[in-house]
Amino acid sequence: MNISVYGDNLTALVTASCLAEKNNVVKVHTFDSGTATELSKGQFSINEPFLDKLFTQVTKSGNLIVSTNLKDVVGHGEIQFFSLEKDDVAQLNFIIDEIIISKPENLIIVFQGFQSVGTCDDLCDQIQLALSQSPDDVSISCAVVPSFLKEGTALENFREPDRIIIGCKTSIVTEKLKLFFNRLSSRQQSFVCMSPREAEFTRVAVNSLLAIRLSLVNEMANAAEQFQVDIKSVLHGIGQDVRIGSHYLSPGCGYGGQYLESHIQEFAHLIASKSGDPGLLLSALKSNESQKEVLFRKIWRLFKGDLTDRVFAFWGMSFKPESSNVTCAPSVKMAQALLNQGAILQVYDPLSNKNFMRELNYPENLSCMDNAYDAVNQVDALIVLTEWDEFLNPDFKQLKDVMKTHLLFDGRNIYEPEYVESLGFSYYGIGRGRLV
Repeated sequence: MNISVYGDNLTALVTASCLAEKNNVVKVHTFDSGTATELSKGQFSINEPFLDKLFTQVTKSGNLIVSTNLKDVVGHGEIQFFSLEKDDVAQLNFIIDEIIISKPENLIIVFQGFQSVGTCDDLCDQIQLALSQSPDDVSISCAVVPSFLKEGTALENFREPDRIIIGCKTSIVTEKLKLFFNRLSSRQQSFVCMSPREAEFTRVAVNSLLAIRLSLVNEMANAAEQFQVDIKSVLHGIGQDVRIGSHYLSPGCGYGGQYLESHIQEFAHLIASKSGDPGLLLSALKSNESQKEVLFRKIWRLFKGDLTDRVFAFWGMSFKPESSNVTCAPSVKMAQALLNQGAILQVYDPLSNKNFMRELNYPENLSCMDNAYDAVNQVDALIVLTEWDEFLNPDFKQLKDVMKTHLLFDGRNIYEPEYVESLGFSYYGIGRGRLV
């Protein structure tokens, strides 16, 4: 099948690569000629595990073609995936105008991206109005299939999704899309069918609910600490309740990422626009921003407010493992707070060193190290902010030998306090019952 994909973000590139992997001929359109050239050469600005390898493989096979020729891409696909960002409104309208002009036959447009609620209906009405004034017999249908890809596991999420939401007004098109997605997987897919508006609403509602859950768990952890209760035991008990389950019950030093916070803000704006009260969502955002400072407050108290020339190591700066993205990451706020107090930082992340330096505008008292153990050399404390696999089982003897002071601040609760303390470290996590 011939397929068109619009966009050059993670969703677009994963969609295009996975569809081309299944022997579809996919044309990817980007308005940026520089990006198109880089992608054609296999050069990626997105660090997603195995994506560059798959993209290169399907490009060499001829199943994937990157193009800036909009007319060519519009005329190519029987199904066309719009994977544009929320800010790409001008590009979206430009593509729709070209579709109206070209009038490709029996076309199905699938909106994956982060458009607002009602976008699909509005654009579909615009297309149908234009086609009604044409003597040609052309059929163009629209649907919303929200993307729920997670950075670090995006290929797996696309290949084996836990469910596929299809928002469409036409049952025939819905069945065609079901058949299309079932052909992509070795197992029968789970579909949830609804209207386009309901699908768009679901997209923003999912992340908002997760954010509220995470914020509540973090607040519970902070409270448990004051009672010298280990939140890990508490959450294990809570997670056994079938009404709650164990997913997203991991407290930490705050969540980040490019999309989660923007989705919550978008949902809050959506609710407010209809005379609703988004107070719970706004409280979740405020709670998360406060949580990003929870380790800094512990450090401030422990060092009695004197952080000048103190040396701290960061292990992990990306907002989650297997990602180079530091957008809204707790590491950024943590670094800014420590640097403002005259501290010196030695940091290491497997992927995000360069992005982190750029995000902080290359401060003088911050050094990026080539490996984890160089970062902890002669430091006053180690601060773990991202749960990368290589940090899960460190050589604690080597750590103890090279660290100046044996203080460990665990922002992701990846270590067991009793074990770390038995090795001669002072341990402070999130809600692990150890007060400063």
